[in-house]
Amino acid sequence: MSRSYHVTVRDIRNRTRQELGEMVNDLNSLLHQFAKKSALKKH
Repeated sequence: MSRSYHVTVRDIRNRTRQELGEMVNDLNSLLHQFAKKSALKKH
């Protein structure tokens, strides 16, 4: 099974501070998916 992440900066760019704050607490949010993608690309 492929580990493909289809989340981009564009998906996160136009969010309000309140929405981003809610994303921090939700482990299945776009923000966490983007963080995983970034971490994998760095290694």
